[in-house]
Amino acid sequence: MKKKIGRPPLRGEALTEAEKKRRQRAKVAIRNKVAEEHGYIPAPILLSKVQLLAIAEMYGEHPSIDVISAFVLDGLKFYLESQEWLTVTKSKSWSLLKRDDIFSMSIQATLSYLNWEEAQKNKSLKDNEEIKNEK
Repeated sequence: MKKKIGRPPLRGEALTEAEKKRRQRAKVAIRNKVAEEHGYIPAPILLSKVQLLAIAEMYGEHPSIDVISAFVLDGLKFYLESQEWLTVTKSKSWSLLKRDDIFSMSIQATLSYLNWEEAQKNKSLKDNEEIKNEK
């Protein structure tokens, strides 16, 4: 039998829809918290399919959200710096904006999420042990 791709189920069984949604919400909350800690505001943006195809052509078939974010940050930074009348682009905090921040925030958010997931797993195991001991 062919091994299935993807994350193995917890407790030997598939996640329920509620568990999947809880994990998804936790991942988004952690990612937003890390972004805010680094002085970024998570903001959804709209991209057309043609824009995504162009980014994919530049960075590979399926660019990650971090690659897309870095691309948008670079483009926005370049555009705003070309507006000579803007004073904020001449500030020290502006010069600290770096595309590498996005990738380091992504790594930090992933590690925080993995820690959260491990804590959830340990809590579940502890709860199961308490139930067994009650019987």
